[in-house]
Amino acid sequence: MTERERAVGEIVAVFAEAAPEGWRRAAFHWQESDGGISMGGGYETADGGQQRLPLRTVHRRLVEPARVLRESCGTSGSTAELECAADGTYRLVVAPTAGTRPGLGGGGIILDPAARLPEPGLAEETGTAAPAGDPDEAVALLRAILARRAALLGGPERLPAPARESAIEAAERRLGARLPADLRALYALADGDLVDGRHRDVLGEAGWLSLDGVVAAHARQAVPDWMGWSLGWDAVILDAEPPGRVRRCTGDPTRIPFLTNEDGNYRAVDLAPARHGHPGQVIVVGRDHAHGATYLTESVTALLRWALGELERGAYEVADGNVWLDRALSSAKRLRPRPGTVAEPPGPEVQEVEARGADGPVDLGALAGAPALRRVTLYGGASARDLTPLRTAPVESLTTALTGTAGGLAPLAGHPRLRALRLTGAGAPVDLAPLRTVPGLCGLALSGVPLADPSVLAELPGLRYLVLDRRQWAALLDAGGAPAGLAAAGLGEPDAGLDETLDLAARLGHPLDAFRAEGTLPAPPVPASARNRQTAAHPRSPGAPGPTP
Repeated sequence: MTERERAVGEIVAVFAEAAPEGWRRAAFHWQESDGGISMGGGYETADGGQQRLPLRTVHRRLVEPARVLRESCGTSGSTAELECAADGTYRLVVAPTAGTRPGLGGGGIILDPAARLPEPGLAEETGTAAPAGDPDEAVALLRAILARRAALLGGPERLPAPARESAIEAAERRLGARLPADLRALYALADGDLVDGRHRDVLGEAGWLSLDGVVAAHARQAVPDWMGWSLGWDAVILDAEPPGRVRRCTGDPTRIPFLTNEDGNYRAVDLAPARHGHPGQVIVVGRDHAHGATYLTESVTALLRWALGELERGAYEVADGNVWLDRALSSAKRLRPRPGTVAEPPGPEVQEVEARGADGPVDLGALAGAPALRRVTLYGGASARDLTPLRTAPVESLTTALTGTAGGLAPLAGHPRLRALRLTGAGAPVDLAPLRTVPGLCGLALSGVPLADPSVLAELPGLRYLVLDRRQWAALLDAGGAPAGLAAAGLGEPDAGLDETLDLAARLGHPLDAFRAEGTLPAPPVPASARNRQTAAHPRSPGAPGPTP
C-alpha cells in the first residue's frame, strides 16, 4: 500500500468513525495548506435528517493524512471533497487550491492566479495642498504632554532613546519615502513608546511604533487588500468622511503606519491624499478597513493638539502606572458610512443604498444624480421599476432583479462607473447587449436568470469574473467560448461539486491536475456513538483488551 493510499483510507475512516448512529451517507469538503485546515459538511441520517460534522472530533485526526495527500499531489494547498456511505463506499476528489476556490454559491475556478482588480483610488488625482503639520509645534506639544503625564504619574516616565538622524534616514530608505516633518521631529525625541514590552500611548491615540516597527507595519500595509474573487469581484471601497480627503484604496505604499492598536489596525500618515487632503494627514488603516481608510485629522501635529487638550480638560484615567485618555479620537469616527434608502434623495455623504423585498418593483427615482452613490443593493429578489435614475449616479456595484423592470438593462448602456452587476432574477429573458458599452464592467453574476443571448458575454473583453449556472455555461461555451479576459469563473449552483468545477475548468481551457479515489473500506466502521453504547452494555473484564482506537 502506498503512502497516498494509506492516507485516503485514514481520511475515509476518520469521517466514518465519527458518524452518528443510523447514518446513511455523508458529504464533506476541506481546504488544507501549510497554514492549517478548514472543513465543513455533515451526515444524512436514516430518518432523512441532517447532522453536522463534529469538528473537534475530526480535525485533529484529519490534519496529518490530509497533509500527506496534499504533498503526494505536489501542491502547496488542496481543496477536497469526500462522499461516503454507511456501507463503506466512498469517492474522494482532491484538486490544487491555486486553481479552485469556493465560489458564489458553488464552485470557483482561478484562471489567472496573479490577477487582481485595480482599486479606484490608485488612479485618483492627489491633492496639491501643503502639509498642515509643524515640526516645532509638534515637538513643543509632545514635551507638554510628557510634562502633564509626569505630574500625574509623580515623575517623568521612561521612553526609548531618541532615534539618530542616520537611523531615521535608514528607515526612510527602507520605506521608500521621507516621513512628514512633524512625525520625523518626534523620532528625534524618542524612538516610539514601547517600554518593557508595553506601549505607553503617549501620543494619546494608540501605541507609538519604533522606526523598525514602522518599517515592518508598512510592509504589511503597503499591498492592497484582496479577499479573493468570490468576495472581491463586487467589493466597493468607500470614500472617507469628509469626502475627497483620502484616496479610495486599501493597502498603499504612500501610507505609513506609526501608531498601533495591536489588533491589526493602525494610524498612518498619508503622503498622497485625495484632492482635498493634506500630505501627512492621519488616517486609520488595517484589518477592519477593507472597505477603505478612515480620515482622522489633518496632521500628526493636530493629533497632538487633541491629545494635550484631552489631558487639560481632565478626560483621562491614571491606572496601572500609566495615563489613559477616556476616548480615542478615532472613536468619534464612523467605521463605515451608514447606507441610505430609496425613499429620499441621498445627501453627499450617502455612498450605499439598500432596499429589501417589496410588494412590487422599487422606485429608484430619488437616486438620480446622487453625487457619491457607489453601491445599490436590492435584497430578497427586489427589482427596480426602472434603472434610468442610476445613469447619472457614480454607481460601481449594482444588485437587483429585473422582474417588471422597464427597459431592462438598456439604461445602463455606456455607464462610466459600473464595475460589478449581480442579477438575482428576471421575469423574461434578459438582453445583455447594453453591457457591450459599459467600459469598466469587470464582474457579472447571472445564475438562475434567463438570458436572451448568452453569447454576448464573449464580447465583453474587460470582464474578469463571471458566475453562471450549469445551463448558462453550457450555452455560452457551446456558442463559441467565454470572455477572453476572464481571470476567475464561478459555477453558481448551491449543489455544485468539485468534479463539476473541474469539468468547467477543462472546458475553459484550464484543466487542473486532480486526484480521484473511490472504493470500499474493508469493513463498515462502527460509529463512535454505537461503539460507546456497546462498551457500556458489555464492560470488559480487568486486563482484557479494549477496542482498537
